[in-house]
Amino acid sequence: MKTFIVVFILLFFPLQVLATDKEKDLLDSLVKEALMNSPLLKSMEFAIEESEHRIPQSGALPDPVISVGVVNESLDEFFTVGKMQMSKSDFGVKQMLPFPGKLKLKTDMATYDTKKLKKGYEQKRLELVSMVRVMYYDLYGLQQEISLLELKLKYLDVLEQTATSLYSTGERSVNDVLMVQTQKYETIEMLEKLRGNLKKTEATLCQIIGRGKCDKFPEIEIVTLHQFYYKEDALMKYALDNSKELDMLKLEIAGAGKNVELMKKEVFPDVEIMANYSARFSDEFLDMWEVYLSFPVPIFYEQKQKHGILEAKSNVSKLTKDYEELSLKVKSMVISEMAQIEASDRIIALYREGLLEKARLSADTAVTSYRNNTSGIESVIKTINTVINYERKHVEAIMERERAIANIYVITGGLAG
Repeated sequence: MKTFIVVFILLFFPLQVLATDKEKDLLDSLVKEALMNSPLLKSMEFAIEESEHRIPQSGALPDPVISVGVVNESLDEFFTVGKMQMSKSDFGVKQMLPFPGKLKLKTDMATYDTKKLKKGYEQKRLELVSMVRVMYYDLYGLQQEISLLELKLKYLDVLEQTATSLYSTGERSVNDVLMVQTQKYETIEMLEKLRGNLKKTEATLCQIIGRGKCDKFPEIEIVTLHQFYYKEDALMKYALDNSKELDMLKLEIAGAGKNVELMKKEVFPDVEIMANYSARFSDEFLDMWEVYLSFPVPIFYEQKQKHGILEAKSNVSKLTKDYEELSLKVKSMVISEMAQIEASDRIIALYREGLLEKARLSADTAVTSYRNNTSGIESVIKTINTVINYERKHVEAIMERERAIANIYVITGGLAG
């Protein structure tokens, strides 16, 4: 029994050590691996490149059209150019000239689209880093929970031996042995579920970091609590000023504003210039030339251009309200994540400053009382479960805190967290 008490204390009492460089390097390496291998990021890089090539195209004039033709006066003779008055060879060129300012507006819109894609790329990088960090903490939590249940099994093994020994001497009933065995089987069942969840989490993490062959990840012994001294007002300002999602909406609103200007210019028609030269190839008949200007007349303005302008303005109004809604959402997220961090800090302090230690000491008392026949097996099992649950809740508080900080990292555009 003395051995049991010593083992119990050593296994349940956490080692107060600083996180090693190895553990920090593991998280950093996972983040780098994700950023390097992510197919989504590579796809977005190509999308940005594609969009950049679209900018000069948007400001380019339509290609001129060159025409060559022959007018033959007779059906009886194959080629009468130079012989008959109406026969001629035509050489023409046609060019569409958009109304001044239209091409510039289209170029501006394409530029805003590219800038928006770049902000989206930055947002996805932040989200990817946050996802890796969250999955890392999930991995840590599952590993710790499995370790705790494995320790619980060891304690129950020792307790089963003690109960069996006491039963053999007639000091305890067989019910004590059966109760401990029931606890063991329930713990084994929970362990199997957790090991399955651990494999799923590892597979998901492999997918996120773009790792083809998913090897088992090393044991994460301890997670260093990120130093977090930001105040809510400062975080709110960081988020509103640096949120990539808000930046994307700003660019979309700016692009939509350019579209309103373009729709207003659509009232003014584009002009098509056509020049044609008719060669007679004869001294008897004179060559001819002709120039045409053609343009559409907006007689259906009330049904077309007017509603195009109104549609573009409505889109600007919609996007502006979307921006306001997202701003409120960002503020709410900051408040929510800050509340989670502060609550987790209080819970972690509660466990570390006495609750865990008292629970561990009560385990010693329960085991001694059981050995001295002054308490029942239920008391010992309850105490063991209490210590395990406290350890688990302590780990959960750490995970929730670090998840919230990872979310803050995304919300503030990478400035905090």
